[in-house]
Amino acid sequence: MILQTTWQGCDSSLTAPLVPDLAARAHQRDLPGPQGELGFYCKDPVGKGPSGLGEQYAALVTFAERLRAKPVGGGKRSRTGGRSREEQR
Repeated sequence: MILQTTWQGCDSSLTAPLVPDLAARAHQRDLPGPQGELGFYCKDPVGKGPSGLGEQYAALVTFAERLRAKPVGGGKRSRTGGRSREEQR
């Protein structure tokens, strides 16, 4: 009898660039510091957040919606006086 197991850690290589991008986006949205919502991607999550996989996924989805909905800079006017790049040209 032979038992063979093939295990590949492809998920880690796919999500590795995504976590810093989400953290940078959170920082742009005035949400600095540890983001417990990103615990879905971590073996040992930092900060406050759920420990169950299902709850972590739900928190991640809610967090992504918050990042998408909240304006950059927390609603502050930009250095261009609130004008878009097209309006500046």
